[in-house]
Amino acid sequence: MASPAAPNTVFGINILLHVFVLFTFLVVFYIVVVTKLETDAIHHQVKRALDSNLKLAFASADMTTDGQFKSAVQALDSVGVLDRLTIAFSVPDPANTEANKGLFQTAISACIALFLVIATFVFALSWLCKKKVYFPALLRENFIVFGLVGLVEILFFLAIALSFVPEVPSTLLKSIVDSFQKHVKAAAS
Repeated sequence: MASPAAPNTVFGINILLHVFVLFTFLVVFYIVVVTKLETDAIHHQVKRALDSNLKLAFASADMTTDGQFKSAVQALDSVGVLDRLTIAFSVPDPANTEANKGLFQTAISACIALFLVIATFVFALSWLCKKKVYFPALLRENFIVFGLVGLVEILFFLAIALSFVPEVPSTLLKSIVDSFQKHVKAAAS
């Protein structure tokens, strides 16, 4: 008959379970929810910034160049440059896609490694040391605690974090204009 594991041993297993459940929840939440919301938020912010600023910038540029700016944009459009840019930028950057895939694989591998450490530890206690660990009770406690913590995190994220609007779009617009100027000057020379 197996004797109960020492309180410090159960405490150690409980800590490992806490880390495993929290880390797994955060990985799944990030992969399933946050990545999509971040992508949508950035897209929305950039689109809003471009929509509100480009019309004004184009009108201002056209007035200061006596219509030459409008003619230049129409010339770019007539030769299909804008269509080619649309096609080129509609495909995700392969380097980013590969980096994100690697990040997800690393996070999932860490979850699996944590699980294997816990399983090995419990197996060693149960079979080799003949100590009884009340694993279902530990799991139940961890899932209840992290279910409630997860609910609070989700509510916080949806109610507060998603409402935050960073100053990135204006910085991004300046970067777009700077890059455009650099490449236009390079092409003109």
